[in-house]
Amino acid sequence: MTTRSATMVAAALAALAAVPAAAQEPAAACAAYGATLAPRCISVAQAAGAVQPQLGILYAGGNPTLGTASTGGIRLGIIPRVSLSGRLNLGFVDVPAITSEDRDSPGTYATEKVRIFSPALGVNASIGLLPGAGIAPTLGGVGSVDLLVSAAWMPTDLIGGDAFKSGGAPVAVGAGVRVGLLRESFLTPGLSVSLMHRRQGGMQLGNVCEEEELEGDAPGETVCLGAGGGTGTGGDQGEVQFNVKGWSARGAISKRLLGFGITAGLGWDRFESDVDFAFRGEVAGAAGSSRVYRVLDRTVESSRTSAFLDFSYTLLIGSVVGEVGWMQGGERLEGYPTDADFDPEKGTVFGSIGARLSL
Repeated sequence: MTTRSATMVAAALAALAAVPAAAQEPAAACAAYGATLAPRCISVAQAAGAVQPQLGILYAGGNPTLGTASTGGIRLGIIPRVSLSGRLNLGFVDVPAITSEDRDSPGTYATEKVRIFSPALGVNASIGLLPGAGIAPTLGGVGSVDLLVSAAWMPTDLIGGDAFKSGGAPVAVGAGVRVGLLRESFLTPGLSVSLMHRRQGGMQLGNVCEEEELEGDAPGETVCLGAGGGTGTGGDQGEVQFNVKGWSARGAISKRLLGFGITAGLGWDRFESDVDFAFRGEVAGAAGSSRVYRVLDRTVESSRTSAFLDFSYTLLIGSVVGEVGWMQGGERLEGYPTDADFDPEKGTVFGSIGARLSL
């Protein structure tokens, strides 16, 4: 390991203890592995912190009801208005190159960027619960309430090459409410705020061992066996197993004219994940051998702000909608190189295309 790398690792190990646990909790475990293994451990911890919010926003999207900020309300005083949407959320997930089988020393950081195209198929529904109040002939829907429900599925077998592993539960379900501040009319825009909670079952990024693992000499250490029973070399540099739970708050304004509509909104998302991660390393004096180190039962928490624009065209009760949005970037873990090709502080662009039926 170079003098520059050693200095960076020493600084990282010293700084990790001083960083708040909510932000650095997975990376804090890396201090226990010393300067030889810490760079790879920190790289995988950085990947864990990066993949969570990016997948979270791809499951959530921007607008919880594509193409409008208005609540549905109640028809004739008793019949709930219902809106049904189908959407395809689109975006890229950027992570450090921990899914490479490159046999660089574990004393080397994973600085290259891997970009994974990650679509998510979703359905959304809103059901009017309260009609709200009218304060003037063209000012209605004040305090109206809609129930929101959603489900989204990410086809991991079809995307991202070999990055996301098949299996798990790449489905997110959610529920929440939208409160109307003003219902859209001929003269006024629609205004609303919403809050939803979503849960996704679990996914895996990378796979450090493609064969059987045996318990190693130290806690959290295993030996990856190859097909012939010897020490295995097949597998990625790192692996992250995680779920995504989160709260999504949105505020939006919308207006239509001659069938064409535009919606603008701001968002705030709070994500939480239960994380297990692992990385491959070398053991001194055992040239050619490879050990796997597993860090279990960690928590990753993050919050992000976002903005989005919807463009729609409505004919009778149907609308076609396109959405584009941006979410702010995250934080760089202490010790992760500032000159790395992967930049965790860079924002995420996302989008959606879909259709909405209003009844």
